[in-house]
Amino acid sequence: SPLGVKVLRDSREELLPSTRDTTETIPGKHGEIDFGSTFNARPLELHVVTPEGIDKGPTKRKLAGYLFPRNKTLIFLDDPEKVYNVKYAGKIDLNQYYNWFEFTIPFKMTMPFLEGAFEQTLHGAGTLINEGTIETSLTIEIAGPATDPTIQIGDKTLKYTGILASGDVVVIKTEPMTVTYNGVNALANYNNEFPLLYPGETPVTAGDNVTFRWRSRWL
Repeated sequence: SPLGVKVLRDSREELLPSTRDTTETIPGKHGEIDFGSTFNARPLELHVVTPEGIDKGPTKRKLAGYLFPRNKTLIFLDDPEKVYNVKYAGKIDLNQYYNWFEFTIPFKMTMPFLEGAFEQTLHGAGTLINEGTIETSLTIEIAGPATDPTIQIGDKTLKYTGILASGDVVVIKTEPMTVTYNGVNALANYNNEFPLLYPGETPVTAGDNVTFRWRSRWL
């Protein structure tokens, strides 16, 4: 759903996405220097079949319309609490029969992680819980009135310098590293701490005017 096709098999069986390794060799020295690894984009293919008795022309146009715009969200019924953020990437070759056809949809996860299907929130002080297996981003909203608000996340101290009147909102997004004041860039008023939320529990200290939003994330 909503394509109206049946998934015969998919390519979720890989354990981890492939890595992109950064290394350097030194002449006369054994081995190599390891500068760390990052994950590549993750392919995800769906092999599907249409019902019998379809009108092939309109069905092709309907499928094309659903696959574009390219960015999509996939949720599988056998794992409904996780979201796959994908885009169409590649080419579809149709195996056409009298009144049905089968094909493979090539998707790519440009960010190779699964995210929680539901956003989690916390108001004020407490504990943030990332139920996943890899660090995830945070969105922090500070509502006025407040003066020079400070937030403690684990061992990180976040400080915004300025006066927030009633109705004002500062939004900090830790993965894109952005800070806005009523929708306007306010990075100059911030101390440049952008902590990610690691798997497990992270204690936070904040006023009741602060809201944390996040999604757990898995490899």
